Amino acid sequence: MIYAAIAANLAIAASKFVAATFTGSAAMVAEGVHSLVDTGNGALILVGLRRSRREADPVHPFGHGKELYFWTVIVAVLVFAGAAAPAPAQRLRIMPLGDSITDGFNVPGGYRINLWHYLTELLGLDVAFVGSLTNGPPDLGSRNHEGHSGWRTDQISANITRWMDAYRPDVVLLHIGTNDCVQNFQLATLGDRLSLLINQITDHSPGCLVVVAQITPMTNPTFNQRAAAFNSQIPGIVVQKLLEGRYVFYTDMFTTGVMLADGVHPNAQGNAKMVEVWWPAIEGVLH
Repeated sequence: MIYAAIAANLAIAASKFVAATFTGSAAMVAEGVHSLVDTGNGALILVGLRRSRREADPVHPFGHGKELYFWTVIVAVLVFAGAAAPAPAQRLRIMPLGDSITDGFNVPGGYRINLWHYLTELLGLDVAFVGSLTNGPPDLGSRNHEGHSGWRTDQISANITRWMDAYRPDVVLLHIGTNDCVQNFQLATLGDRLSLLINQITDHSPGCLVVVAQITPMTNPTFNQRAAAFNSQIPGIVVQKLLEGRYVFYTDMFTTGVMLADGVHPNAQGNAKMVEVWWPAIEGVLH
């Protein structure tokens, strides 16, 4: 599939340049350059795939699997290096999107509390969390979000277009799939539902960065096994979206030590850990 995407983008670039030669269209030249960039991005992802499959060695005893994540980050930066992005002096609109983990079931406000303080107090940024729901402590200066307790991926998907219309986020922090796993809801197609949701967001707002997180772990062995199976699909889904030219980023919430309060929802320390994972992706939209 990667080879086919590279070949297709190269052929499209060639056809656009030929058309530009005969028509003198500057727009067609720009489109040809765009397709060349897509070709180069496909090649970079291919490099990442090959390097990630190398055998473990004394220096890398757990193998090189994380290399794929590095190269997807490089591709995301290159694809949108020239695109318009919110400047640090402008208000950055962030939509926290998901379920009760985004809402903050045990800690009202959840990870949003730590993220708000980090972005506004430590970095001095003008940030607004956006969404139709509101909760959190008084010191959370922006309390809106789209964290719907008990909701599955399909339920978020059924409402995302009107939320995007209403709030126009610059960044979407997407953590969804926990309730699909707990409810054992059509798990064979959960990856497809996530893929559809990403497409809905990026089709609506191509300049909006979608940060797609692997869902946090659960202590129930059955639930956690389902989560692990779902999470294993997410890097591949994000790679495919990057090949399609979509503005997406991948984060790992599953293996980074998020601590839980009740077996499903993060405690205060776990929410702080989630911010450590969210931040590198958000930082990319500021440059």
